[in-house]
Amino acid sequence: SASFTYAAKDATATSNIATVSLTVGVGIPQVVFDFPMNTDPGWSTTGLWAFGHPTGGGTHNRDPNNGYTGVNVCGYNLTGDYSRGMPARYLTATALDCSHATQVQLKFWRWLGVDAPTYAHATIEVSNDGSAWSTIWQNTTPISDTAWLQQTYDISAVADSHATVYIRWGMGPTTADSTTYPGWNIDDVQIWGIVHNSCAGVVLGDVDGNGLVDGRDVQRFVEVLIDPYAGGVQFDEFCAADMNADGFMTIADVESFVQKLLNP
Repeated sequence: SASFTYAAKDATATSNIATVSLTVGVGIPQVVFDFPMNTDPGWSTTGLWAFGHPTGGGTHNRDPNNGYTGVNVCGYNLTGDYSRGMPARYLTATALDCSHATQVQLKFWRWLGVDAPTYAHATIEVSNDGSAWSTIWQNTTPISDTAWLQQTYDISAVADSHATVYIRWGMGPTTADSTTYPGWNIDDVQIWGIVHNSCAGVVLGDVDGNGLVDGRDVQRFVEVLIDPYAGGVQFDEFCAADMNADGFMTIADVESFVQKLLNP
């Protein structure tokens, strides 16, 4: 935590003194992964799960005509209802590295239509090995959304500090006598958490992460030195380039980097 004061002056007067307080550091949740669905995230699908533009089709208040933001979503049957008598079909996100995160949450916007659980199921499941799945939500009543609704789920029990976290949305199973509904529409998926970055295990000077300190590290070292807080700089790259481990990238790191190149 820190604070500072400031005031404004002109030739004849001085303003009141204002105080600004701020907190920097651990303990503040932030976006760890962000999937706005502007482009296809490349997640695995079964059945009629697909990425694309919903068409407003189906029954029971229908699918949306667009995403919550933009035009695309991940949804089940973008042109209408799910089927009767089908097994569970899944949309499964690729493995997410939450090894540096705790208090992990899943947030997304949904537009969902599903029959009562006696006849049809909509589920959200999480796994940290791709094999054993934990159900974090399932419908307990019929649902017929008429607008986009933001959803937030605590997945920390499964996801915290794990390097391979999988999330999947299930449509079905449905019974042969069920009433069909439009199913899932999903947009703006985010993973939130408290990030705990550590330089432990990072080899100083190995900016390209290949396990060696050599000439192949020079270009990336210079790029990190010029703009250490650029969006494309990974935390491990910053750690490897911060040769004196003071938490900053400055000219003071250059001599140590050169020495490491000469004497790896």
